[in-house]
Amino acid sequence: MEDLVTWYVVADSQHARILVPRSEMVGLETVQRFEVDDGWGDEVAAARPALAFPDRAPRRTDAAEFPVAVAALLDDAAERHEFDSLVLIALPRTAAAIRHCLSCGTEREIRNDLTQLPDQEISEIAEWPAPSV
Repeated sequence: MEDLVTWYVVADSQHARILVPRSEMVGLETVQRFEVDDGWGDEVAAARPALAFPDRAPRRTDAAEFPVAVAALLDDAAERHEFDSLVLIALPRTAAAIRHCLSCGTEREIRNDLTQLPDQEISEIAEWPAPSV
């Protein structure tokens, strides 16, 4: 029997990360980031060397399009059957904005702002992998 794949979205009103399971040893890993473009884009990117790698650079969008951009990526992935369930980790207002734009549903929501935590800590809080029943 094939394992079910759960994706996690960790978001606040300015940032979002899509985390996917890698292995029990690694836990969850960020595969895509989104940021609201505050007008400092190029200056901030130049100051952060980690953003020099295009595959790790966040997708920048304006505030009005932010939940739409996050939802569009998730809906595309859902159509390609890249995940079986989706967990949304965000404060209620941000969760509602993203959920409103989603065509695919969420399996679970955790109402908390975890955007500043590293992937490993999110793995622990989200209880990934899920405890065996």
